[in-house]
Amino acid sequence: MSMMKAVCLERCGRASTVNLSDVPRPKPGPGEVLVHVHAAGITLTELDWGETWRTRNGIPRAHPIPGHELCGEVAAVGVGTPDLHTGDRVYGLTDFARDGAEAEYAIATASEIARAPRSVDDLHAAAVPLAALTAWQALFDRARLEAGHRLLIHGAAGGVGCVAVQLARWAGAHVIGTASESNLDLVRALGADEVVDHEAVHFEDVVSDVDVVLDCVGGDTLTRSFGVLVDDGLLISIAQPIPDDRADDPRVHAQFFVVHPDRAQLERIAELVDQGVIVPIVDAVVPLERAQEAYEHLAKGHARGKTILKVIPS
Repeated sequence: MSMMKAVCLERCGRASTVNLSDVPRPKPGPGEVLVHVHAAGITLTELDWGETWRTRNGIPRAHPIPGHELCGEVAAVGVGTPDLHTGDRVYGLTDFARDGAEAEYAIATASEIARAPRSVDDLHAAAVPLAALTAWQALFDRARLEAGHRLLIHGAAGGVGCVAVQLARWAGAHVIGTASESNLDLVRALGADEVVDHEAVHFEDVVSDVDVVLDCVGGDTLTRSFGVLVDDGLLISIAQPIPDDRADDPRVHAQFFVVHPDRAQLERIAELVDQGVIVPIVDAVVPLERAQEAYEHLAKGHARGKTILKVIPS
């Protein structure tokens, strides 16, 4: 049996210990490919997602492999993948309820990956899928963002926020981003028209008449955001479900959603990366064998973009 190195979680929760283990190398089934992972993106909140610890059928998963955004090379293909070939350089977002990409090899379906953007290296390509798909689905599939709309992005310097600022600027929206003081320069550079230091002021004191709020933070930030929306405005949360007492607000609309893989969107996003519309922001790069350090770095907060695990040494 062929083996591989993989990061495995010990218990549910953000205090979980991650261990580098030897595990069996998976084999692709029908409609699947085996990707030799070069780089994988880390999402801290994944450590306590239900999908991380249970299959789609509700079966508990022992020692799951986290990390579902990747860039790498197709190592083997299953039947029913005629447009993917061994050696193709791909990137994508894999199903949260399967073992992920913090490993030397990972399984992906043909619908979860696309050819990687050519203009960036593997580390930066791996920073794109989850963040860009989330931003795209929030702004365009759900909010129907248009030129001239006023958009407020909470957590504008984080993984999703960085891409959302750039996509909204490209769409012609007026972009307002909240971040800590140390990250305001980054948010401006990405294209925000206004920036707000959320540690220095209450954003609702300086922001109003917003058409769309994209909340990547949750908690009190989410509930306070209802007050800055115009009538019939929309709040989209990716951080937590909408509280019951606000879900039926007659003045505004609110939605919570979880991103899903979409090959067509990945292909369009890769084009935008190659055109310079989206510049992937990498906050830190950590070798696979030091994954625990990467999670500890993320837990400190104030990230600027994505933290990436380098699986293939330079």
